[in-house]
Amino acid sequence: MTALHVPHKARLLLAFVLLGAQGLAGAQSLGGDGFVSGPTLGLWSGATMHGHGDRYAPAGVLAYTSPHGWGGQIDLARFVRESGAPERRTSEAASRIFYRNDRWLLGGLLQTRKLYGEHDELDMNDSFRGLEGQLYLDRLTLSGQVGRERFEYESVGARARGEYLALGVNYFLHDNLRIDGGIGLVQDGFAGAGSEQLNLNIGAEYRLYQSPFSLFANYTHIQEEGDAYWDADAHMALIGARYSFGRQTLLERNRQGAGLRLAPSQLPR
Repeated sequence: MTALHVPHKARLLLAFVLLGAQGLAGAQSLGGDGFVSGPTLGLWSGATMHGHGDRYAPAGVLAYTSPHGWGGQIDLARFVRESGAPERRTSEAASRIFYRNDRWLLGGLLQTRKLYGEHDELDMNDSFRGLEGQLYLDRLTLSGQVGRERFEYESVGARARGEYLALGVNYFLHDNLRIDGGIGLVQDGFAGAGSEQLNLNIGAEYRLYQSPFSLFANYTHIQEEGDAYWDADAHMALIGARYSFGRQTLLERNRQGAGLRLAPSQLPR
């Protein structure tokens, strides 16, 4: 009998799904909320880093809010651009604690990002520390983040410190249909030579009727000046599906569950 050959990437995806299913079952039994998405398909194009490529971005988010309003959220995400030159991979992790009520949320964020690729000059470490908040107005949610960034190019040993600011808005056309937009600004400097990155994004998500599955789409435009190692002008689009657990609608997830975003990033959500 001929053995069935399973590609390596398919085995990794199967393991991710099985481990994720076990974790979700345990989290849901404790009253947690969250979702898993991916592998999510998309397109990337950039001006200074040559051409375009296909990409995917699996992610998982888990949040818990106590009856007294205190809670936390953990985010894990991965970005892979497989075609085009050069190949690029990014891993991100974030943890936060917060207090929320029916009108607002206030908390702290710690996020790390590791970017690596085919060439040594692409190996970078990035971290964010800051404050974040949300304001709830009927079906409208306003959000903001502000904090400090620390950035390092491993290959040349260069380090930078800077600041970041992000503003976002979510509007729910009904409980399971959300449209959103946001703007993010990151500024840092290397020995007097500064870099400024501007992120603009729009997106939408629809959760299927009486189902844990939702469909989403997202577009991000990134502009950066003063940094020779990164795209000066890049466009990215994502389309994919999510499996949610815990809260029953997208509006409930935003107000009571896993409704917080990562700091400004090349990983649209």
